Amino acid sequence: MPDDAQIKTLDSRQLCEAVWRENPGARVLNLGCGEQSWGANGNYVGADIFRGKHVDVMIDLDGGRLPFASGVFDIVMLDQVVEHLLQVVPLLQECHRVLKEGGYLHLTTPHFSNLSSWVDPTHHKHYSLHSFGFLFWEEKKVFTFPSIDGGFRKVCEEITFAPKQWFAKFLYRLSSRRFEKYYCKLIPARGIKVVGQKIPNPLSI
Repeated sequence: MPDDAQIKTLDSRQLCEAVWRENPGARVLNLGCGEQSWGANGNYVGADIFRGKHVDVMIDLDGGRLPFASGVFDIVMLDQVVEHLLQVVPLLQECHRVLKEGGYLHLTTPHFSNLSSWVDPTHHKHYSLHSFGFLFWEEKKVFTFPSIDGGFRKVCEEITFAPKQWFAKFLYRLSSRRFEKYYCKLIPARGIKVVGQKIPNPLSI
């Protein structure tokens, strides 16, 4: 199984392939899969609100319950999905429910400074780096709205940049909050990547 440092360098597909190398029977749920094709792996489930060639299950992700038993998936992916939803917290709670102990949630979304976050008329929300802190044990205390029951161990919570945005990366590494407050207006970021692992919070045991 890849360690945290490796996971931070992997996109969702690379993470799944790394997990499958260690455990060929690992089950993967791709929510909002669109036209992504993952071959003939019988342990992969693609879900979307629209019917498609590679959609195995049709689901309305906006606040609805996922039609899967609890604790059945090793990875749940939400790649460029949450910005399209009005009810995000209930879906993330459902992602936590259907994950196995030790399983991973992998989420990506455009950063609010990215023009693409605003030009798509189907985008309902725009996110900053710490918008998903309520997922994690480490950040629960700073949020007053409901958090995820059980929570996740934080593996990755970072802003992503285009390969040539070296100066933006430098400013971000100096101070993520200062980058979002000041510098991203001049040098927009690309996206946000969040990875959490479902394991019991050791402080609550």
